[in-house]
Amino acid sequence: MLLQESRRAARSSPEGDLILLDQLDRSLWNGDQITEGISFTETLLHRAVSVLTPWRRDVAAAHAEGSSSASTEWRQITSLYNRLIRIQSSPVVELNSAVAIAMRE
Repeated sequence: MLLQESRRAARSSPEGDLILLDQLDRSLWNGDQITEGISFTETLLHRAVSVLTPWRRDVAAAHAEGSSSASTEWRQITSLYNRLIRIQSSPVVELNSAVAIAMRE
């Protein structure tokens, strides 16, 4: 949740309009929440809370670690979603995968 929350300030314009992922101002992302979120999920991963935790964490971390949309590791994110689809497919996972593929291309 912290990794998702870290991007909140950049997700909408002052007028409340949604801003697309590749247009987010990453300077608005909360670095402390990113650091804490990655640390927290690594701790959970070691406790084996869920088989899905590594994929969700890695996708969120790949987004958080890119300094821009162009520098985001879209190939890595696509690969992670492909594995997640094999483990536990859902419409949301498939949609997110399609977005990652489009961004990679």
